[in-house]
Amino acid sequence: MFTMMESGSLVKAFGLIEQLAGREGAASLNDLALGARVTKPTAHRLLQSLIGLGYVQHETGGVYRLTPKLRWLAMDWTDGRLATVADPILRTLHAGTGETVNLGTIRGDRICYLTTLESAHALRRVTQGEATDPALCTALGRAIAAHLPPSRRDQLLRTSSPKPRTPKTVTDVEELRRILTRAHQQGYAVERDQTDLGVTCIAAPVIVRGECVAAISLSIPSARVDGDTERRWIAQVRSAASSLGDLLASAQRASA
Repeated sequence: MFTMMESGSLVKAFGLIEQLAGREGAASLNDLALGARVTKPTAHRLLQSLIGLGYVQHETGGVYRLTPKLRWLAMDWTDGRLATVADPILRTLHAGTGETVNLGTIRGDRICYLTTLESAHALRRVTQGEATDPALCTALGRAIAAHLPPSRRDQLLRTSSPKPRTPKTVTDVEELRRILTRAHQQGYAVERDQTDLGVTCIAAPVIVRGECVAAISLSIPSARVDGDTERRWIAQVRSAASSLGDLLASAQRASA
């Protein structure tokens, strides 16, 4: 059994991770292949998988680098713990807006809803527990993707193949790239009628020491959104996301 595992992709992938960790987190493809004793094509294939999972990023000059995601796993920052820490901030946003509040993170090419606090309004978007949506058609997913390392973001754009959820869903890769660029510049994403007709979502990234670990959003029936309310809600969502990022950074420092 152990011999079979030694020759498997899992062991080779961990070999590459160990090589990166042993080289202060960054190395070329050639150095990694030699150090892990695998062929360059094998190293490249496994590194692409690790990039897709968010554990490695590919930088200019052909250098690969570990992302902080492994450190978060080692510190036991599970989805459940993240949701628990976020709960008071999400409830404050929920009380201040009266609209549905979501906390989500990207898994593969989908957004996973870790927490949803439903609006009390009869007209609202209802999200089932442990639901997922295609990341790039949602404001949550776009807010996160806009702040991913370039290699991870590019791979997400190449491999997600978004399918139309509504007639307004953007599926063109270059248009999605422009949307992500704009979201990065603005610090938030707004999506109207692209995941569900009649629903507008406003999302902001949760940044911890330069890394986007999640996003917070409001889901609102488009009929209740006008210019003034949208501007107010954008400010509230961004404030909540910033507060959660600061809180997580403090908790990370305390447990380091």
